[in-house]
Amino acid sequence: MALPKILIIDDDHDVLLTARMFLEQLDFEVTVLSDPGKIVERISREHHDVI
Repeated sequence: MALPKILIIDDDHDVLLTARMFLEQLDFEVTVLSDPGKIVERISREHHDVI
């Protein structure tokens, strides 16, 4: 079964790194994004269970 996918959007790279490390330990597939200009493109081509 595929891991649940989470997309985290924040401009603080430390927040992104910490959140990714924490959630990956809980068996989530985590994608991080720091550029708000790419949000629409990302969510239109990839499915995420939580944004």
